[in-house]
Amino acid sequence: MTVRRGKNGTVRSVFLTADGSDYCSSVINLFASSLGQNREQIEEKVKELELKSQNPRIVRGLSLIMFRISSMEPPSYLVPSKVRSMIFRSARFPAVSPEERDSILQKVAESLGTTQDDVKNAMYADKESEQVLTSLPSITAEELAARFNIEQVETVMLKSTSITITTEKNLPIILRKVRSLGLLHETRTVGSANSITVSGPLAVVEHTERYGSRFASLIRFLFGLNGWEADAKVSLGQKGDRSDYSYHIDDASLEYFRHRNTEESYPAGFGPPFPINCFGNTVYPDYSARILDTDVAVFITRPLFYEDDRQIVKMARESGFSAELFCVVDKGSRCPAGARCFKDSPDFSSILEYLKHVYGQPRFKGSGAGKVSDEKRTPIASAAEGTRPSTLPDSIKIHLDELYPDSQAMVDYLDFMGFEPATALELAGYSVRWKGLRIEVEKAGKGS
Repeated sequence: MTVRRGKNGTVRSVFLTADGSDYCSSVINLFASSLGQNREQIEEKVKELELKSQNPRIVRGLSLIMFRISSMEPPSYLVPSKVRSMIFRSARFPAVSPEERDSILQKVAESLGTTQDDVKNAMYADKESEQVLTSLPSITAEELAARFNIEQVETVMLKSTSITITTEKNLPIILRKVRSLGLLHETRTVGSANSITVSGPLAVVEHTERYGSRFASLIRFLFGLNGWEADAKVSLGQKGDRSDYSYHIDDASLEYFRHRNTEESYPAGFGPPFPINCFGNTVYPDYSARILDTDVAVFITRPLFYEDDRQIVKMARESGFSAELFCVVDKGSRCPAGARCFKDSPDFSSILEYLKHVYGQPRFKGSGAGKVSDEKRTPIASAAEGTRPSTLPDSIKIHLDELYPDSQAMVDYLDFMGFEPATALELAGYSVRWKGLRIEVEKAGKGS
């Protein structure tokens, strides 16, 4: 990270411009001439270039990027841990002469059916310093400079406690990205400008590495938009000697990133969200969907925010809007009770199918604009009250047939669609039996 500190408590990044393209060309040429060499050898050449440069930090940063985007491979096809184990088993006592050492290595080589040089190369082939440069990406000096500048901003932002993004037109887009990444945030509106304040990695106590990775994705996402500015509170320095600074950046910096503007796109069947006024507060869903004559607001949340977003959806419905909430859980996380969950990412085709099932029929009279009755929202929920339905939609039956014989997938699908699984499976022509707390599904008529 290369930054300049101001006397007024501000800090700004040092970007590479066209005048600094020589740095990029020198580093690219250094790597191009180092094909076949290991990382330790290349690092020595980088140090020599640093000594000749006016700003060695820039050389170091560009080299780290080149190492990251280049192909580095072990110098041997043998498994290093296996080779070392065989060497130590063959050497009952430490070798005290080159002849003894060669004798042990030759014995191991014969056991592996290879040469002594291969054994030597494999001994520490899993060390980073031994990795060999095998190929380079096709990258120009301008492209490398853009990567350097982007990572300058990301590095500073990863040391932030908060970032406030202000925009006049892109709040729904940014908010949806923030929500999809599961970042802590709050929004506010002042005049015609909207802002969202996102907690930075330094403000998070648990899962900081995962949070930091998602936070970096948000910063990279901003580089594809116009019409925004961001103010961050950052903490720089070593542990025990940190200082707080203000850091400002806006879309005028995009010229340093050579980043294409992001074209807004939506999954099939979904469109841009519309603002919802809930008792004086404006909230933005993530998507909207038009089902017959009903505009449905679709919220995508994470387990951490599920209860808060559930209350927002409840208020939206009470305000006369049709709204639905879905949750995305990561590996190791649990689906909140009562939530309709997806693993890792939302399945928009399933969401659309659910919306069509709930809103795809004319609304009940007197249910209010944009609303559906509770009976329609949970079609088989009333089965226990003696109103067991006699049929199941064909689309549900077809999908169940596609999922069979995966009993758990069939149960999860019916749960998601709002059906009581055992009842719906019987209506679809399946026989159901319980094995402990697990449902086992078979085609009706087959023996158990």
